[in-house]
Amino acid sequence: MLPPLMQHGLSISSSTTCLGLCVLTALILVPLIGHRLEHLSRARVAVATILLAVAALSGARLHYLLLHWSYFREFPVAALRLTQVGYHAAGAILAVAAVFPFIAAGFRIPLGKYVDVTAVASGLSIAIARVGCFLTGCCFGTTCNYPWCVSYPLESLAFSAHRARGIVGRGALESAHVHPIALYFALSGLLISAIALMLYARKRYDGQVGLWCVATFALTTLCVELFRDDADTGVRWLGIEQRLWMAGSLCVLATAAIAWRRAQDAAEARLSSRLTGGRNAYSR
Repeated sequence: MLPPLMQHGLSISSSTTCLGLCVLTALILVPLIGHRLEHLSRARVAVATILLAVAALSGARLHYLLLHWSYFREFPVAALRLTQVGYHAAGAILAVAAVFPFIAAGFRIPLGKYVDVTAVASGLSIAIARVGCFLTGCCFGTTCNYPWCVSYPLESLAFSAHRARGIVGRGALESAHVHPIALYFALSGLLISAIALMLYARKRYDGQVGLWCVATFALTTLCVELFRDDADTGVRWLGIEQRLWMAGSLCVLATAAIAWRRAQDAAEARLSSRLTGGRNAYSR
């Protein structure tokens, strides 16, 4: 867990610093990729991506505020400290999904193409943001004894949780070793970008790359969340944590869309084959 970065009396958390780098990466890469791979207007894509970034940050912050409303109702000024920890990925996903079609339509960017180019950059952005989570220690997993497991120092969320549960003794200076789930999420982000780049060379329709990346994101999130053990578990619906509901819903929707498109392609191929056979028979 790294201390906040200090500049001219302003305290900025490591998580917020990486979040800024995450947004900057998207703002640079999406217009560049869109122009090179899809011949989209750099200017329109750049402005559209800025609006998407604003929506993502606003949604992430609002989600955090709502889940901690009792605290911010008592200390409303704290809600304005945007450079401190307090952004949730779930809120960003919901906000982006809500405004994405409208922003693409407003700037006359083909939706499927924009989804595909965004998917390439989003994986790298996710990885950078999750490194910030790891440095801050806001996300930690269950205890483990594998070589890659990590411990967190005094005053970290993991240490406080382990002290409260009696997992570590009174004289301990660090938490027990836990799964570094933030790094697992970062690796899944890199996997998303790798899959996007591999699929781009062979994609058959606009939106295919984005659908596969959403499915990959959802599936890896479901797997990683099984190892989560931090104190900030969020809202539960029917006993299931809301992160799992969201990831499961995205996985089902993306898989259904991929299956539907494959069925459409197969039906069109059969129809084309019949028409070709009929023309050949008629010509004889």
